[in-house]
Amino acid sequence: MKKRLPIGKYLLYSYLYYQCDLSLVEDAEYDAICEELLERYDEVQRSKHPHKHLIDRDALKAGSCYHLAYNAYPFIVVSLAKAEMNDPGYLARLEQREPPKECKTAAVPQKSSTLLDFC
Repeated sequence: MKKRLPIGKYLLYSYLYYQCDLSLVEDAEYDAICEELLERYDEVQRSKHPHKHLIDRDALKAGSCYHLAYNAYPFIVVSLAKAEMNDPGYLARLEQREPPKECKTAAVPQKSSTLLDFC
């Protein structure tokens, strides 16, 4: 099974860090996300991910997402960030949940996915 692109996590952790002054992950984990996206940059650009246009090669090389203005972040990223700020631990709990079994649309992530995969 092909490993998912961590675009959602990259954008979410970046928004929380650069716009909200909140760090949920260690620098090493964030750097690893940047490195993975940089290594898979061509795959990112070929993907159907709705936010791939926000991924910048030079920013990934710098291990940053500082270039994005606060109003450039997708609504879902901002919403998840605000949920985490209002209820610390929300994202960790969200990642542990499985999608509802009754949902059968193509928009529902695979069983091993989380809402962060939609970011």
